Amino acid sequence: MQRAPAVMVAIVLAGCFHAGVVPRSARVLDQGDTVIGLNFTAAALSIASLVLDGKHVRGNGGQRASVHPLVAFLYGGVMNSQVFVRRGLRDGTEGALYLGWQESGLEVRQRAHDEVAISAAAMWRPWMDPRLPWLRAGVDLLGGDGGTSPVVDLYASWGPERHAFGVESALPPCRGFGGRGCGEYGPSRYLAVTRRELRLSAAGGVAIAGEPATTTLAVVPHVVLAAGAPYRIACPSCDKPFADVRLIDRWGVTATFGITSASKPSP
Repeated sequence: MQRAPAVMVAIVLAGCFHAGVVPRSARVLDQGDTVIGLNFTAAALSIASLVLDGKHVRGNGGQRASVHPLVAFLYGGVMNSQVFVRRGLRDGTEGALYLGWQESGLEVRQRAHDEVAISAAAMWRPWMDPRLPWLRAGVDLLGGDGGTSPVVDLYASWGPERHAFGVESALPPCRGFGGRGCGEYGPSRYLAVTRRELRLSAAGGVAIAGEPATTTLAVVPHVVLAAGAPYRIACPSCDKPFADVRLIDRWGVTATFGITSASKPSP
């Protein structure tokens, strides 16, 4: 079996976190209307540098963990998915419940204009930090009721973000099959870092309306405006912990899509 295609599968399916910001139109539900849907993060890229006891390691900090390609496709779709239910609370205001393996929470959205909506959300990210909320506020622009239309979203967020890097170059050479992090069917040696970040994110893409659902595709770049020091550090395959860990990360991008059902008015 060629390793390169399998590695690409791992990167696409299991190498990323939930985006946090997903593409959607500015249309707010009318009172009593309900939609259900699915958000999915297909891939993530966040080029960053780690300083580990004075040694620099550069890589893709958008990875959740380094897993063997043969395992990645078995759980990648579930880990990166998030289902939601949105309901119109009154004309011009809607509430939403989000449920996902990586991120769950509540949101309120308000129509500000025909093609402008503002929103605020509080999410829980148990795999990053179960003690702190992840907060998001922003604006949705454009997006019509039919055909294909552009969507633009701009959001600020604050809360825990987790990065994971392969750190083979910063560790002693692998001692062979069966050693820590050396198994052919186990994860490669990696280090996971959690810190609080203030991010500015944008989503730009298209909404394709159809029956029975609308599909939205977008890319979501972000910049890190401010960040705290790493405070949760895990290296499952390290023989000893690093005394000094610093993370340098300023930007990243994810590829996402969403599927939303046609709105159903209350009986």
